[in-house]
Amino acid sequence: MTEVIAAFMEESNIRWGEIIGGLLIIGCSAALVVSLWAQIAQIPVLKFLIFTTVTASLFGIGLYTEHRWKLPTTSHGVLTIATLLVPLNFLAIAAVSAGSLPPDALVIVSELVAPAVFLCLVYFAGRVLTPQWPHLLTAGVLGSSIGQLLVRHLATPDAQPLLLFALGTFPILCYVVSIAWILRQSVAHELDESRTSSIFITLGAMTFAAVLPFGLLLYKSGPVGMSLMYLAPLISVGGLPLLALGTIIWRRVTARELVSRRIAGTTLAILGTLIVLSGMVLAWPNPAGIVPAALLNFAVFTALALFLDIPAAHFIASICLALSFLVFFHVIAGHVSWANLRVTSLLDICLSGSSAQALALTVVLFVAVSEWLRKRKRELDSRAYRYSAVLLFSTAAVIWWRNEFPSASGVRTVQVVIVSLCLSGLVWLLLELRARKLDAAEVNTEFSFHSATALVSLIVVALMMFVRTIVASFENSFSGPYPIDWFTVGSVFLLCVACLWDRQAKQSLPELYIATLLLTALALEQYHLSRNRFIWAGAIILAVFALTASAMWHWREDVMRWTDNLRIPRRIDTNVTHLPWLIELNIGTVTVLTLIAYGINLAFLEGDLRLTAAIAVVLQFATFALLTEGSYRPHFQRMSIAIGLIGIVLMGWAWLIPGSTGTWLNRAVILMVEMFCLTGIYSLVLDKALQKTPDWTNAVQDCMPWMLVAGGFALAFTLCTELYYQINFGAVRINPVSLVAIGITLLTATVVCLLFLWSPRHDPLKLSDAGRMKYVYGAEVLLALFIVHLRLTMPWLFTGFFDDYWPFVIMAIAYLGVIASEALRRRKLLVLARPIERTGAFLPLLPVLGFWVAQSRVDYSVLLFLVGGVYGGLSILRRSFMFGLLAAVAGNTGLWYLLHRTQNYGFLQHPQLWLIPVALSILIAGYLNREQLSEEQMTSLRYFSLLMIYASSTADIFVNGVADSPWLPLILAGLSLCGIFAGISFRVRGLLLLGSVFLLLSIVTMIYYASVNLGWTWLWYVAGIVTGATIIFMFAVFEKKRSEVLRLVDGFKEWDS
Repeated sequence: MTEVIAAFMEESNIRWGEIIGGLLIIGCSAALVVSLWAQIAQIPVLKFLIFTTVTASLFGIGLYTEHRWKLPTTSHGVLTIATLLVPLNFLAIAAVSAGSLPPDALVIVSELVAPAVFLCLVYFAGRVLTPQWPHLLTAGVLGSSIGQLLVRHLATPDAQPLLLFALGTFPILCYVVSIAWILRQSVAHELDESRTSSIFITLGAMTFAAVLPFGLLLYKSGPVGMSLMYLAPLISVGGLPLLALGTIIWRRVTARELVSRRIAGTTLAILGTLIVLSGMVLAWPNPAGIVPAALLNFAVFTALALFLDIPAAHFIASICLALSFLVFFHVIAGHVSWANLRVTSLLDICLSGSSAQALALTVVLFVAVSEWLRKRKRELDSRAYRYSAVLLFSTAAVIWWRNEFPSASGVRTVQVVIVSLCLSGLVWLLLELRARKLDAAEVNTEFSFHSATALVSLIVVALMMFVRTIVASFENSFSGPYPIDWFTVGSVFLLCVACLWDRQAKQSLPELYIATLLLTALALEQYHLSRNRFIWAGAIILAVFALTASAMWHWREDVMRWTDNLRIPRRIDTNVTHLPWLIELNIGTVTVLTLIAYGINLAFLEGDLRLTAAIAVVLQFATFALLTEGSYRPHFQRMSIAIGLIGIVLMGWAWLIPGSTGTWLNRAVILMVEMFCLTGIYSLVLDKALQKTPDWTNAVQDCMPWMLVAGGFALAFTLCTELYYQINFGAVRINPVSLVAIGITLLTATVVCLLFLWSPRHDPLKLSDAGRMKYVYGAEVLLALFIVHLRLTMPWLFTGFFDDYWPFVIMAIAYLGVIASEALRRRKLLVLARPIERTGAFLPLLPVLGFWVAQSRVDYSVLLFLVGGVYGGLSILRRSFMFGLLAAVAGNTGLWYLLHRTQNYGFLQHPQLWLIPVALSILIAGYLNREQLSEEQMTSLRYFSLLMIYASSTADIFVNGVADSPWLPLILAGLSLCGIFAGISFRVRGLLLLGSVFLLLSIVTMIYYASVNLGWTWLWYVAGIVTGATIIFMFAVFEKKRSEVLRLVDGFKEWDS
C-alpha cells in the first residue's frame, strides 16, 4: 500500500490527476450553467456572485498553496483551472444577461466589475504560472474574454458583415498580439523546460479564451456557413499562434530529455497549419474571403520558410498564392463577383478553360522564382517552387483536357497527367543539368523529381498497357493506339532517355529497358494484327529484345564508346561483371516469352507460329550465354542450358496439332524421348567435352538430374495414361510410332544405365562406386517398366502359363537373383551383387501383395512358404535378423492361411497351433542373431516367446476343456518341463521360472478337472500333503544348509535373464 501511495505522490502522476480534475471542473461548470439557466436568468445578480466567487476561491486556494504551503505542483494545477474558468465566467455573464432589456443596473455593474476583479486575479496567477510574462497572459485572457461582452451587446442575426468582422477581430487581435509578444521573447531566450511549460500554459489559456467569443459570435450572427465566409480570414489569423509557437518549439527544442515537449510542439504546428489553411476552405466560394486568406497564408508560410529555414513551407505558400491569383483573375475577368455569396459556382469557374491560361502564367512565374532562388544558393527553396510549378502545370493540363474533351474517360485524364509530369520532368532535368554546369558542383539528384516521375509514370503506364493488352486479347479486338497513347508512352520514353545524361539517376537504364518494351508493344498495336499474330509477334519481340540487351552488355565497351560521343556519362565500372537489374529483367522477359510460347504451342493451329515461337525460346540460350561472366558464370551457364532444353521440348511439341495429335500422352512421349536421348548423347561425348569445355560440361552435368527427373515424370505419366486406357477402354489408344518409341527408349535407357555402371568416365553424374549401384536399380526399374509397357499395350504376349502361374515366375526370378548375387559377391563384384540381392529380396513382396489383385492358380500358402524360403536363405547367408524375422512372418503366415482353410483348426479352437510356431521362430531367430542383439533385447524376446507358448497352451485347455481333451494339461506340463530343463541347461532364469509356474498351473488344472469331472476330491488332500511336506523340507534345507542355499541363490543371480 505504501508503494502505491508513493507512486501517486510522484509529480507526473499528480500532474495527470490535476489535468483530469481540471477537465471535470470545467465540464461541470458548463453543465451547471445549462442546468441553472432559467433560475439564474430570473436573478441576474446570482450569475456574478456564483461564478465570480467560485473562480476567486480557486485563485485564492492556488495562491495560498503556492506561497504558504510551498506545493508548486498542486498550486499550478489549481491556478491553471481557475484561469481557464475566467472565459467561462464571461460566457455565463454574456449568455444569461442577453434577455434583460433594458439592461439591469446590477448586470451593468457586474460586467464592469468582473474584468477588474479577474484582471488582478489572472495577473497574480500569471506571476506563478508564467513568471516570464504574467502581463501578457492577463492581456490575452482578459482581452479575448471581454470580446464576449462586446458580442453580447452588438451581435445580431442581421448585423452587417463589417460589424461581424470587427467583433471577430477584437478577440483574435488580443490573442495574436499577446502571442506575438511572447514569441518575440521566446526567440531571444533559450527554450528550457520552464519556458516551454509557460508557453504551453499561456497558449492553452489564450486559445481557450479566444475560441469562446468567436463561437458566441457564430451562434448569435445568423447562419453559421454565411458567417464563416465573412470571418474566414480571421480563422487563418487565429491559427498563426499555434503554427508559430509550435514551429519554434519544434526547431529549437533538441534536448533528449525534452522530446515530449518537441512532440507537443510538432503537434501544435500541424494543427496550426490546418487551421490557417482552413480559412481558405471556409471562405469558399466568396472571393472576398478567399483572396485575403490565401495572401495571408502566402505571407505566413513564406516567413516560416525564410526565417526558420523550412523549405517545404515555400510549397504551401506558392499554392496559396496561385489560388489567390486564380480567384482574383476570375474576379477581374468578370466571371465572378468579389462578394459571391454562393450565387455563382466558383468551382465550375475555376475548372473552366480560362483557368488553364491563368495557371500557365503562375507556372512561368514560379519557374522564374525558382531560378532566382537557385542563383542565390537556396537550392531547397528553389525546388519547392519547382514542385509547385509542376503541380500547377499538371492541373492546367487536366483542366484544358477536360474542357476540350469533356467526354474522355478517366484513363485518358491519367494519361494527360503522365504527359504533363514527364514534360515537367524534362524541363526539371534540363534546369538541373544547367545548374550543375554553371555551379561546377555535383548536386545529388538521385531522388530528384525527374527520377521519381520516370519511375512512377513507367509503373502506371506499364499497368495500363498490361490491362489493355489482356482485355484486347480476350476480346480479340486490337483497335490500335490513339494519339494520346503515343504521347503518353513517348513522353515516358523521352524522359527515360533524357535521364541518361544525369549521372545520379541510378535507375535510368532499367527504366529505359522497360520503356523501350512499352514503346515496342505500342508500335505493334499499330499493325492491327489478329489476336494470334499479335501474341506471336509479342513473343518474337521479347526474344529479340532480351537477346539484344544481353548482346549490348557483352559488347558494352563498344556501346559506351559510342555513348561517350553523345556525352552520356558512364555508369558502369570496367571491373563490373554483372548488372543485377539486367539479370532480373532478362529473366523476367525470358520467363514471359517461355509462357507465351507454351501457350502458343498448346492453343495455336498455325504450325509456323508454334515452331518459330519454340525457336525463339531456344535462342534464349544465347541470351544467357552472353551474360556468362565473373562469379555468375556457372549460374548463367546452367540457365542457358535449362532454357535451351525447354525450347527443344517446345520444338518437339510444335509438330503436334492442338485438338488432334496434340494429346498429353504424345507430349509426354516426346518429352521422355528427348530427355533420355539427350542424356545418352551427353554420356557419349562426356569424356571429350570435359577436355574442351569443362565449365559448360559441368553446367550440363548440374542440369542432368533435372533432365532425368523430367524424363522419369514423362515416363510415369505415359505408363499411367496407358493403364488408364487399359482399365477404361480395354485397350491402349496410342500411335504405333509412340508405342515403338517408348519401348526402344526404355531398352536404350536400360543399356545406357549399364554403360554408366561399367564405364565411370561416361557417367554423367560422376557418382562413386557405391553411388553407381543406383544405375543397376535404374536399369531394373526401366526393364520392369518395359515389361509393364508390353503388358498394357500387347496383353496377348502374357497369356497361358504366365497368366496362371505368374507368382511362381516372379519367385523363380527372386531365387535366381539371390543365387546370382551370391555368385557375384564371391567374385567381389559388389557393385552388381548388392543391388541384385536387394532386388531379389524385394521381388517376393510383389506376388504376396499382388495375389489379391491379379488372379492365379497358385495356392497362397505355397507362395508364402516359398517367400519364407527366400528370406530364410538370405538370413542364413547374411546372418540378418531382419531377413530371419521376414522368413518367420512369411512361414507362419503361410501356416496360418493353411490352418484357416482346414476345418476344426481355427485360431479360437487350437491357438497352440497358431502361436507356438511363431514363438519358436522368434526364439530361433533371436538365438541365431544373438551377437547383434543386446542383453535387454534377448531377455525381452525370451519372455515374450515363452509367454506366448505357455499362454496359448493354457488357453487351449480353457477353450477345449480337460474332459474332452485330457492330454492338453499333459502337453502344457511337458512344455513346462522342457522349459525348466532348458533353463537349467542354459542357465537362463526366465526359462526356469516360467516353466515352474506353468508346470504348477498344469498340475492344478489336472487336479481341478479330476475333482470336478471324476469326483476325485481326495486329490486336493494329497496335493496339500505333498505341498506341506515340500515346504517343510525346503525350510529344513534352508536351516541346515543356509550358507549353501545362499551361495546357490547368489549363483542363480548370475544366470542370464
